[in-house]
This record gives sequence, C-alpha cells and structure tokens, in this order.
Amino acid sequence: SVGLSGRNLVEMPFGADARRFYPGRDLGLRAKLGIKDEEVVFLFVGGLDRAHYFKGIEVLLKACKQLGTDRPWRLLIVGDGDNKQSYQALYQSLALVKRVIFAGSVPFEELPDYYRAADVHVLPSIDRSEAWGLVTVEAQLTGLPSIVSDLPGVRTVIESHETGLLVPPGDVSALASAMRQLLDSPERRRKFSERASVRALERFDEQKLLARLISVYKSDKVNTIN
Repeated sequence: SVGLSGRNLVEMPFGADARRFYPGRDLGLRAKLGIKDEEVVFLFVGGLDRAHYFKGIEVLLKACKQLGTDRPWRLLIVGDGDNKQSYQALYQSLALVKRVIFAGSVPFEELPDYYRAADVHVLPSIDRSEAWGLVTVEAQLTGLPSIVSDLPGVRTVIESHETGLLVPPGDVSALASAMRQLLDSPERRRKFSERASVRALERFDEQKLLARLISVYKSDKVNTIN
C-alpha cells in the first residue's frame, strides 16, 4: 500500500487460478496439433471477432511473415469469431499456411493445456481498448515468456527483460524482432520462464489476492477509504 493524502491505497490486480495455470509441458497436445519437438510455438489467445479488433492479429501475422521460414517455429491461435475467415485469408496470402494453426474456440478447462503446449505468449494489442492482459497473467503463471504491447495496464503484467518483452503497439517490425530474439535464444526463454512463474505466483494467484482482500477488509485500513 502507499500513502495518498493520509489515506491508504492497496493494489488488487485481476488474477487467475494458479492451481490450473502452472508450468509444465504438454507434449501430447503438441503431437495432436502436428507440432514438432524442435519447433518454438508462439501462442495467441483471444477473440477473433470484430469487437476484439484491437487484439492485433493482422500485426502478428505480418510479423510472422518477417520471421521467415529458415527457423523452426509455429504460431498457435486460440480463439474464434466473425473475423476468423479474414485472418485466414491473410495468412494464406502471406504464405504462412504451414506455420500457423487456428485451433478455434477451446473449452476453458482445456485452456491451460494450450499454454503448456507453447513456448512464448504474444499479446500484440494495437490500442488502449486492451486495458489489461488476463491471458498474459495466465501465460505468466504457466511459465511462458510474454511479448506484449507497451500499453498502460497491459505492460504491468510482465517485467520487461525479466519475464518478457515490450513492443510498440502496431509496430510489425518491432514485434518480429522481439519474436526473433526469443526464437533464437533458448537460454533467454528459460530465464524468462523461471522468473515469470515465480513473479506471477507472487502477484497474480487469485487465492493469494483473495486472502489479501479479506485481510484489508479486516484491518483498520478499510476505515481510511471513503
């Protein structure tokens, strides 16, 4: 908490269930999706509908084009919506058919498996309509390094150059460069992964957040918040 004009403020971010989102490796799902052991999987999770235009799928696909085909990588897109066909048309025009997997809508109970089948999480949002990155919280709890847009709220979920990388919103080349950095450095991915799971467990485990909230309500601090 911090003092402000004699009152106490306690930060209470959104969290996720660390009992479901935890580090691991789902080789079975990777095999089911046709992903080879040596392929580095970039994961996007989000809506593909017009209401979620700000998710930056076009930016992500164009960045993937810049990665080229001389490295072993795949992009796994989890989500569905009325813009899916236009995104599929774009990835076909970019000659990324063999590199991109559209997994469609995934049941919530199966979602952690997709995080554990991936190597890097990407949230390429293009504007402030993306106010918070719950999927990034889930990814960090699962031990995934994250590449996210440098937007208020979104950027606070990661620790820059410690658990992930920040990129300017809408910048295709910057996103491709960040993806290339993690693609080419298994050691950096490993370090980011280890730090991500530890930090996320400290900050975003919903059980700990609930306990903190109850503690605040029971303390005399609540009497200073009007």
